[in-house]
Amino acid sequence: MLEQLRQLIRKAAPEADELISYAMPAFRCQGKLVWYAPNKNHLGLYIVPKVLAVFADQLSGYQCTKSAIHLPYNSPLPEALITDMITYAVQQNIVLELARKAAKKRA
Repeated sequence: MLEQLRQLIRKAAPEADELISYAMPAFRCQGKLVWYAPNKNHLGLYIVPKVLAVFADQLSGYQCTKSAIHLPYNSPLPEALITDMITYAVQQNIVLELARKAAKKRA
């Protein structure tokens, strides 16, 4: 399931860099993107809270914290939802990076 999630993230964000962050496998693309890790009862997918807020309605069937989704081991991964969240997060990171560069040019 971990490898399935990893491949899903790689497919949604092929330009992202893989790294270890906070002692977990993670992806970065123009900034923080996503972390994931196994837990006793679920697979944790950790993503910035703003992304979770945008997808809150679609995540209503999952236990969530401020920045994590608990994906139960006994259920299939919600591939389309994860892909949509990762794609959205990448787009937001690109927009923020462009805004930072524009602000830096003005300064």
